[in-house]
Amino acid sequence: MAPRPDQADEVRALLRLGIDEIRRASGGIGAIDRAIADRVFTAVGPTGALVRRVHQTISRGAYAGVAGAMSLTSRLAGDLVARWDPPVRRELSPRRLGGGLIAVIDG
Repeated sequence: MAPRPDQADEVRALLRLGIDEIRRASGGIGAIDRAIADRVFTAVGPTGALVRRVHQTISRGAYAGVAGAMSLTSRLAGDLVARWDPPVRRELSPRRLGGGLIAVIDG
């Protein structure tokens, strides 16, 4: 029997939060990539304009793909955990390890 959607499930929430953090990290890595590429292509000058456009197109697509895949993975994993039979009903926050893990992921 599947749990009611309104019931709190810390395992599911923690799973989604962790995967969402990975998704956000890919955006940060993309920002670093853009900053490095901008410096390099500025130093190269106009002769690198075509390569710059190709690099921007490929890197934007790659980072957007990673972010999209992580969003989808988060939703699918959360739905999978919600359908477990018997339902997962573990309160993680009162436990030392669980509370620590939530604190690390949630910042």
